[in-house]
Amino acid sequence: LTLFIQKQGGINYVKSVLHIPYDQPYDQNPQDVGRTGLFKQLNIPENSIVFLGDSLTQRSSWNEMFNSNKIINRGIESDTTEGVLHRLDDITNAKPDKIFLMIGINDLRTNQKVSGIVKNYSEILNSIHEQTPNTEVYIQSVLPVNNEIIGKVVNNDDVLKLNDNLQKFAKEYNYEYIDLYSKLSKDNQLKSQLTIDGIHLKGEGYKIWKDNIKKYVYK
Repeated sequence: LTLFIQKQGGINYVKSVLHIPYDQPYDQNPQDVGRTGLFKQLNIPENSIVFLGDSLTQRSSWNEMFNSNKIINRGIESDTTEGVLHRLDDITNAKPDKIFLMIGINDLRTNQKVSGIVKNYSEILNSIHEQTPNTEVYIQSVLPVNNEIIGKVVNNDDVLKLNDNLQKFAKEYNYEYIDLYSKLSKDNQLKSQLTIDGIHLKGEGYKIWKDNIKKYVYK
């Protein structure tokens, strides 16, 4: 078993199987390297709607949920604000009609300070604003985790602090802020009936997510 794991990539393979975020920089994250390599072989069509984020975004079939071929999924397992920032040009160069952004929980899972996450987020939004000013941007709140299921990997108070900053960014850039946190949580915890492992969502969770953004998708 040890030899098999080593041949598959060692600790990174184990983390991939268990969906544990990587401690390495974004360009050493196997998920990031694999997905960004795939994305470079694909073209984002004109008038597209891009869903941008981490595994929470990646694990949904957004185009099927909204019955729209305009929707492009650019979620990457274990991605962080740093990872999004460094792959953003391929998206902004396409000048999409809309971007639905959710990112930041893996930064907190790998013990990044809220101030550093906010700095990266500011750079992400500034790049979008400058490079594709006509794109409508929807800043989706970062979701809490369920500490009873996943343990104390994230303090949800930090999630709330991050979301407070995201609301301020939305006002600053005249973007729409979508509060999904309150829709999917109870008592400052991700609702246990909506999650697989304390962080990722079941189908019921994605249904609530969809219901709260559909007016912006179809706008």
